[in-house]
Amino acid sequence: MITLKELKYVTLLNKHKNFSQAAKHAGISQPALSMAISKLEEKLDLNLFYRDTNGMVRSNIYSDFLSNEGGNIVKNVDDVLFRLKSITKKIQAVLFLVLEIL
Repeated sequence: MITLKELKYVTLLNKHKNFSQAAKHAGISQPALSMAISKLEEKLDLNLFYRDTNGMVRSNIYSDFLSNEGGNIVKNVDDVLFRLKSITKKIQAVLFLVLEIL
């Protein structure tokens, strides 16, 4: 099973083509991102990225697919979380008004 965090990492790495930049945007260290991607590749038994000596990566059909589909999933989850927070704020505002009336 692929986690949401792993999908986010694949999406960022596919976008930035560089472990350091992707790690920075993920809010983790470069070695942690590299280890997470390696573990995911082992889990899937696929090479998602081709690495070169300059630290750049090239994606392949698997990482492109995961990045596109994963990016959609991550965005949808982010949207749901945003809407939940919005609903929570509205409920809190209503409760505050009710308490003010009482």
